[in-house]
Amino acid sequence: MHGSVLELSPGVIPRNEDAAGYRGRVIRRFSRFLELAEEWNDLVAHSGEVMITIEHGWLHAWLKNFSGSDDLFVVTVRNAKGELAAAAPFRIRRAPSGLNRRLLRHLQFIGTEPCLYDEMKIIIRQGEDEGRILRLVAEQLGKSRHCWDVLDLRYVPDRSQSEALLYHLRSTTFRGEVIPTMSCPFMNLPESLAVYEKLYPSNMKKLRQQLKLVAKAGYEPPVMEMIRSPLEISYHLEIMAQWHSAYWEERGSRSNFERFPRLRNFYSDLLILYAGERPKVRFFVLKLKDDVLAYDIGLQRINGYLGHLGAYNREFSRFSPGFLLDEMLLQYGITQGDRCYYLGRGNEPHKARWQNDEQPLWNLLAFSSPLAWQMWRMDDRVRDIRNKLLRR
Repeated sequence: MHGSVLELSPGVIPRNEDAAGYRGRVIRRFSRFLELAEEWNDLVAHSGEVMITIEHGWLHAWLKNFSGSDDLFVVTVRNAKGELAAAAPFRIRRAPSGLNRRLLRHLQFIGTEPCLYDEMKIIIRQGEDEGRILRLVAEQLGKSRHCWDVLDLRYVPDRSQSEALLYHLRSTTFRGEVIPTMSCPFMNLPESLAVYEKLYPSNMKKLRQQLKLVAKAGYEPPVMEMIRSPLEISYHLEIMAQWHSAYWEERGSRSNFERFPRLRNFYSDLLILYAGERPKVRFFVLKLKDDVLAYDIGLQRINGYLGHLGAYNREFSRFSPGFLLDEMLLQYGITQGDRCYYLGRGNEPHKARWQNDEQPLWNLLAFSSPLAWQMWRMDDRVRDIRNKLLRR
């Protein structure tokens, strides 16, 4: 194994430059990352991407709440004019579980654990030479193999980018592969509610059934609102966290709100940071009079809404609050001119009634040495043996 990354000075990784004038470097200091805010956002604005999760504000909020001061590993590339041409928002962390994996240093995208993003990628300015840039990023990763053991880049929508990066890493890494992990299902929305009703009669039938149950219980139809004020955000986030934790406790697991105590702070930071007339991060509540049925925190993209994290009130489970909230969010999106309704990463059965397309996500996995690969594989074997014993 290599020496600990914590022992390294931020300046030990040399810069590199190619024949076209591109210059790559690794940023380890958090203060230097903060200084890049204006340039970073300009890069994102000219990258052709619509992912809020690669913006400097989002990354800063995540690092502030979940990261140490010494695990940053951001690769930047500047062009011959000195402009920020590309950025790879990485960090180095230890795995929280696994007999051997917790000993390995994982180079991952910022935000991989706790996993709050649905898409990640290396940001490249439009018009720049992507091939040369990815080669420079690979060279920086190769030169810094003494800092990391596992290159674990998850949930990348651009398979070609991952494969090109792995190609340039072929001489400096071991057992590299790009594999499908899961997908992000979504619905291509029709142009009007009338068309939606014709295309999805089963959804409309269930909606009418649930609203009849609500009416029989003496309630007016549920109302969806967007939570905006900092005091209300704090109050409702606490309730949402309790419901989310109870849901996973019933299933023998732990909610991320319990595993990561600062998760509420992170969402609060984002909701305040991206507040506005048409906020990019949204906190919806579904109510029956003064009673809350369900919550949803999601991301407003240029072409649609992504339902990111939900929770519902089990006292009203007879009304199918999760279904009601999804229906109301989807129909609200249609009236706002959205083209897509994203259901979040994973292919859970309840999403099938809305899904008509999906975005595959890819994982680039490579190792700095045969020993790191052997340690990784050993944990796989232990897990397989344990699962076989549990099935007996």
